[in-house]
Amino acid sequence: MTLILAPVKEILSKNQLDEKTLSRLQLVEKNSQRLQQMVNEILDLSKLEAGKMVLNNKTIHWHSFLKQMYASFESFADMKFIDYQFHYEGDKTLNIVIDKQKVETILINLLSNAFKFTPNHGEVTIKAGITKKYLWVEVHDNGVRNSCETLAKNRDLSLSRFLSSSVCCSIIC
Repeated sequence: MTLILAPVKEILSKNQLDEKTLSRLQLVEKNSQRLQQMVNEILDLSKLEAGKMVLNNKTIHWHSFLKQMYASFESFADMKFIDYQFHYEGDKTLNIVIDKQKVETILINLLSNAFKFTPNHGEVTIKAGITKKYLWVEVHDNGVRNSCETLAKNRDLSLSRFLSSSVCCSIIC
């Protein structure tokens, strides 16, 4: 990807392009970055399955983190007239130690899928909280697609519990 992105960034930095070419080159850059992110996620999955993933744990305020995740999709929900809600159970002052980036990636994927498959005027709900032993997050929506169980059978995915379903997806930490 570096071999693709480096020349693109060099050409973009010269500012000697007509508007149409500039727009297309910016699209190439953006899509290359997306592809790089997908490759990195596949590599992370391989590391996870091999038990060699290194976590970058930091202390965060759990409730605030979840509210920020919720807020980042509010405008999209408004655009599609989706009833978008957030419900939290438990201690709202709790600080926890997690790999924020990895949990954020999982939540963004769950929420993106929920919004992608939920029709206009549909519903998406984030439910989250904490018990004595677990942190938990569920993304509920009324979109239509295959269930986690069907996807797991068809693809034998070890992380099937992180895939969206039309009923609910959960993350338990």
